[in-house]
Amino acid sequence: LRLPIAAKAALFIAVLSLLSIVANWFCFQRFDELGRVNALVTQHISPARLALAEGKTAIESFGVATYKLYLATERDYIVELASTMKGEYDAARAKLNNVLTYYPAAQSDVEVLLGKLQLAHRLAHELIVAINAGDRAAARTILDFRLDAARDDATSHANRLINILGAHSRAAEEASTERGQWIYQVTIGILAGGTTAVL
Repeated sequence: LRLPIAAKAALFIAVLSLLSIVANWFCFQRFDELGRVNALVTQHISPARLALAEGKTAIESFGVATYKLYLATERDYIVELASTMKGEYDAARAKLNNVLTYYPAAQSDVEVLLGKLQLAHRLAHELIVAINAGDRAAARTILDFRLDAARDDATSHANRLINILGAHSRAAEEASTERGQWIYQVTIGILAGGTTAVL
C-alpha cells in the first residue's frame, strides 16, 4: 500500500486492536463456559449429591431402627423405636425429594429409589404387626428374608445415583476443560497468525 507512514501506523494499530478484541471475545467465552460449569456443579449437582448422601444415611438409620425394634422386649421401647423408625423414613423421603429440587433431571432414578424405600417401610410395618402379635418367628422371617433385602436394595440404588451424579460432574468439568483448550489454541492462533500477517 502506498500510504503515508502515519496512515500505515494507524492501520497497523487498528488491525492489532481488532485482533485484541477478537482474542478478548474468545477469553470471555472461556469465562462464560467456566461460569456455566461452576453453576451446574455448585448449584445443582453437588447439593443434589449431598441430599442423596443425607437420604442414604437416613435409610441406614431406618434399617438400624428395625433391628433394634426386633430385639426390643419392652412395650414402651418398641413404641419409641417405631416412632424413631417412622421419623427416619420421613427424613429419607424429604432428602430424596430435595434431590429433585436441585437436579430435576434425576427424577426417574429418584422415583425408583422412593419406591424401594416405600417397600422397605411397608415391610417394617409388617414387622411391627408381627412383634405386637408376639409372633417372633414371622418377625424374624420378615427381617431376615424381606426387609434386609429391601433396605440393601434401596441403599445400593442410592449409592448408584450418587455415583451417577459424580460422573455427570466430572463429565461437565472435562468438557469445559476441552473447550477451554480449544479456545486457548484458537486465541493464540488468531493473535500469532494475525500479527504476523499484519507485520
